[in-house]
This record gives sequence, structure tokens and C-alpha cells, in this order.
Amino acid sequence: MEYILFLHDAEPIGEGGWRVCYHHPLDPDKCIKVDRIPNKMSVTIKEVRLLKRFYSRGVSFDLITRYYGQVKTDKGPGYIFRLVRDYDGRISRSVQYYLEKKNETAIPEDLSQGLIELKRFMLSEGIIVGMLEDHNMLYQYIASGKGRVVLVDGVGNHQFLPVANFFKSAARRVLKRKWKTFECQLLSDYGHNEHVVRIVENIRGAC
Repeated sequence: MEYILFLHDAEPIGEGGWRVCYHHPLDPDKCIKVDRIPNKMSVTIKEVRLLKRFYSRGVSFDLITRYYGQVKTDKGPGYIFRLVRDYDGRISRSVQYYLEKKNETAIPEDLSQGLIELKRFMLSEGIIVGMLEDHNMLYQYIASGKGRVVLVDGVGNHQFLPVANFFKSAARRVLKRKWKTFECQLLSDYGHNEHVVRIVENIRGAC
């Protein structure tokens, strides 16, 4: 008898134009991504292919989403990923959530350093993404007052000839452009917030 995981009672964590992410009904530390329209060229399949390549290269998965495999569900093929939680068990919130805070004290003090470390890691390892967006990054508290930024979505390559998937030098060139665009977008979205402006300046100055 074929095993099928039922998601009809599972709580959706987030929804996008291409897929829905659910709490794993049997494991509180995992989530399941399901494509709205399953196909061989879906965003998730492209993401999984790259993540598997990173595994084979021995890349650390502390700062990017960890993939655990595929499962059949009542909503179609499901892809199991780590659910990022803070040290106290709460699900980590997005970088967007913190940047939107009008009160500067509500933004973690080391958020800037977390973004710098993520950028350096991605450039060093050639972690290519389709687009960098603040809602695809989580700020994870690993202790009281201390955290890191984890990329949980967006891994992929939209290039017609994805050379950056295979050569780190090409990946770094693409990533530098992606980060520059992302930094400009942060200033466009949150330029009224002096603390966010300083965060962007720190990222640019450190990398």
C-alpha cells in the first residue's frame, strides 16, 4: 500500500504564486512545500536540484534551507524542508517582519551582521538564487539577543544558460548583481528608516 501524507488538516505557513508551504503534520521541525501546478520544470524541482548539488559539494546548511526528500501527499508531490525555529521553539520570523518595524529597538541589533554573513557565505559557496527578497530570509534567534539570517526560499537560477550553476566564478558575478539589486530594493522600501539605511551601508561596506 502506497504511503500518502494527508495535508487537509495541516496548517499553511505561507502561500505564494507558485506553491504553498505547510507544517509537516508528523514532525514539528519540518515543513512541506507543494507546487500549485506540479510539473517537471517547477520552481521547487529546480530548487531541489541545486540543493542536492550543494550537498554533494559539502556546503554547510546552517544559513540556507535544508532539504530532506520528497513525499506523496493528498495535494500532490510534497518536498520536505527544515522549519527554522528560534532557540525557544517559536517559528523564526522573516527579515521583512523586522525591517517593517517603525521602532528601531524592535529590529535585532545583529540583523546587519546576519545579512553580511549570509552574503559572504553565498558569495563564497556560489549559492545562486533567482531573486533575493527579504520575505525569503528568516532571522533566527539562536540565543537571547543573538541570531543569524537564514535563506529559506528563492534558491534557483532563471538564466537561459545556467552557467552559474556549475562555476563558482560565474555564480559570484551573478550574486554580486543580485545583492546590489536587493540592497537598492531595501532602500526603496525602507529608505525612510535610518536604521535600515545604516544596515544597507554596513552590508555594502563589509562585502
